[in-house]
Amino acid sequence: MTQSTLLAILEVTEEPLDQLRRRGQQEAMEHELFTIRMNIKLPLYRHSQQVRAMREAEESGSAIDAGPLLSLDDGEAQATFS
Repeated sequence: MTQSTLLAILEVTEEPLDQLRRRGQQEAMEHELFTIRMNIKLPLYRHSQQVRAMREAEESGSAIDAGPLLSLDDGEAQATFS
């Protein structure tokens, strides 16, 4: 939604400096979204078997361990919680 709003504002902005600022905001937003997607996609891919097992357990009504669901490495943990 924010991305569409930035694009809509950019379309109606006539001031060159304001256009430049809005383009910078748009690029920063695209970078943030890409980073968020990667921070979620890569651990889910690496832990796909555990994720599948958790999903199947939840769907069947089985109990799920009370401990940590995934063992994230330091990089994954930092990316996920930042």
